[in-house]
Amino acid sequence: MGPLQHKYRVSSAEFSPDGQSVLTASWDKTARVWDAQTGQPLTEPLKHNAEVRFARFSPDGKRLLTSSGFGVRIWDAQTGLPLAQPLNHGGGYGPVWAAQFSPSGRQIITGSGDKTGMLWTPTLVRS
Repeated sequence: MGPLQHKYRVSSAEFSPDGQSVLTASWDKTARVWDAQTGQPLTEPLKHNAEVRFARFSPDGKRLLTSSGFGVRIWDAQTGLPLAQPLNHGGGYGPVWAAQFSPSGRQIITGSGDKTGMLWTPTLVRS
């Protein structure tokens, strides 16, 4: 298996809960899901308007969370399609530096350079 190639630096990498896929985030403004055995991409690039600082799987591995700039996006891990409107932290004082799904996967917590943490219960537009 070769490298999981992005066009610019990779800022985070994580195995799915079942270990079958890998999620990478890059400063090339994309995140990507890869097959953990072959290294082949499983989705098209998950595109953002700024560098993607990190990406996480939901506890059940069905959804993805990506952070870029001042907000967070939620994606379907199988299709790579967005599942909700972006969760914009606001404030204008810095990017989202931390985000995580709750153990149930229904909520998201974020932390930002705007000196706030926020708890979200996003409405999914697809399931």
